[in-house]
Amino acid sequence: MRNKNLVLFACVLIVLVAIYMVQKRSSRISVVETGIERLLPDQDLDKVVEIRARQDGREPAVILQKTEDSWIVPNYYDARADKHKIESFLKDIENLQGEKRASSKELFPTFAVGDDQALRVDFLGKDRQPLLVLLVGKPGPMGRGCFVRFMDKTDVYLIDNNLLTTFGIFGEQNKNPHPRIWADLKILAPGKDTWSRVELTLPQAAVIFAKEQKAVKDSASGESEDASVEVKPPAIWLQKEPETPKLEDVDIQSTLNALDNLRATQLMDPAKTDYGLEDPTHRAAVALDDGTSLQLLFAQPEAEGPVYVKIKDHKQVYEIPDSVFKNLFDKVENQVQPKKASDDQPTEQQSK
Repeated sequence: MRNKNLVLFACVLIVLVAIYMVQKRSSRISVVETGIERLLPDQDLDKVVEIRARQDGREPAVILQKTEDSWIVPNYYDARADKHKIESFLKDIENLQGEKRASSKELFPTFAVGDDQALRVDFLGKDRQPLLVLLVGKPGPMGRGCFVRFMDKTDVYLIDNNLLTTFGIFGEQNKNPHPRIWADLKILAPGKDTWSRVELTLPQAAVIFAKEQKAVKDSASGESEDASVEVKPPAIWLQKEPETPKLEDVDIQSTLNALDNLRATQLMDPAKTDYGLEDPTHRAAVALDDGTSLQLLFAQPEAEGPVYVKIKDHKQVYEIPDSVFKNLFDKVENQVQPKKASDDQPTEQQSK
């Protein structure tokens, strides 16, 4: 009986040693130092006009297309893309550096860079011709960076950039990326510094703000300024209508900032018609310094539910939280809307 136990223990020990050696060999593959090298020294990605990303042969989950001066996400309701994020991503790829960790097809599964495993990212040029195809495998040791290879190449590299997280993939194997993370969900692209006039319309109230240049007083010393230097006086926002009651300056700025920072949580299918935007309850008309204008339409089909927004004559329908909607309109609704007949009568000065 004792000999049988010894034999059993010996077998278990042999199995454990074998497992340890396999793990040690696998670890040795993933941490061997080969030196950092520039992976794309001669690649010019300024010519990229389209980026496509998909997981293991599925339909492209992310499509980014370059327009004349920006980028769009055609498979996410033609949303305006985050131009700065895309340009930064292309710059990172152009400057990609890494350490070679393998150069054998047999080891592709170890790093998840096989054609049927990896996240495939295509960079297309004019006439949609491929300039570069990158296959992104699993994260590196301790979650640092990730493993990559180029299409039709056997070399596998460990890079510092974790391109999986760039595409919104966090620890989930074979997850297809979502195009939403590349969309610019800021609803009004022209910033507040380009506006000249804003009109907010509510069911029971309306208010108009206009930008004016603040007068600059002459210097007390009487010294003349350099005539060649044009000093533009600072702009201020004033309430033009109604004359009374007026919002405090801080409330005007808060309302305008809320409009400027208006950001959606997601885009909705514009083919649907149950958003209530055919008969919007709230509007925000914005006139720009260049003479153009935009009008935002708001509707909330269910009380306390999500609010839907679209720019008039534009395709996209945005969803914003109820709290964001209230932050934009509450100050106007609470302070500017006319009192009901049962409320206190206006003073003589107000009635004139």
